[in-house]
Amino acid sequence: MRKIVYALVCFSVLVSFMIALPTVRGALVTYTLNVSYLTWDPKTITANQMDIVRLTIANVDPNLDNNHGFELKDPDGIVIFNILTVLPDGLAPGESYTIPDFTASKVGTYTFRCNKGCYGHGNLQDGQLIVTAPSPGWIQGTVVDAVTLAPLVGATVTTDSTSATTDSTGYYKISNLAAGIYTVTASMLGYQSASATVTVASGAGTTQNFALSPAPIFRIDMVRRSAWAKVEGFSVTFYDVQ
Repeated sequence: MRKIVYALVCFSVLVSFMIALPTVRGALVTYTLNVSYLTWDPKTITANQMDIVRLTIANVDPNLDNNHGFELKDPDGIVIFNILTVLPDGLAPGESYTIPDFTASKVGTYTFRCNKGCYGHGNLQDGQLIVTAPSPGWIQGTVVDAVTLAPLVGATVTTDSTSATTDSTGYYKISNLAAGIYTVTASMLGYQSASATVTVASGAGTTQNFALSPAPIFRIDMVRRSAWAKVEGFSVTFYDVQ
């Protein structure tokens, strides 16, 4: 019995952990950084925050007779990759190496630089990976009556964090949403609510329309009866319903 309970607890923790995981990651951004005498090509590259970055460093100058090392630092100056840890002799002319993918989690300027075999051309300037906060996205659409297709005015559309109300044409728009997956629900008095899962991309809009079905109408039959009762010292009289 204890083993079963323990297994159920572990399963619950695992499910909770999985639910807590981010639902959307950034895009995969790939660059090849060609290094030659005093020059990176390209020297400046860009990405959005939370993008997955894949960098290949290539020593393309056959005239450089020194092995080269390269390192990548985040905006706080912390080294997040040093090629000398995997290639102790550095990167010789004609060789290339792809840095393991990393998440550009910080907004700011990452730098990639030569850190071995740079003498003789020590003016090789740092290259830059500029990471910016992604532009917000939005969800828009219309809410209509599923039977008549007439626009529903004043319907409420909610996401996990905010809401909007439809206008005279049934149109709504929820702005300033970070990229991710949202549960969107449309509701209105007298109608059954409806929900949908919507993916929002950075700097882009997603359309999600709703057609709400009228809510069921319940009939209450009144029974004709007369009674008298005494409750807690109070007289309560039930009258005939005509």
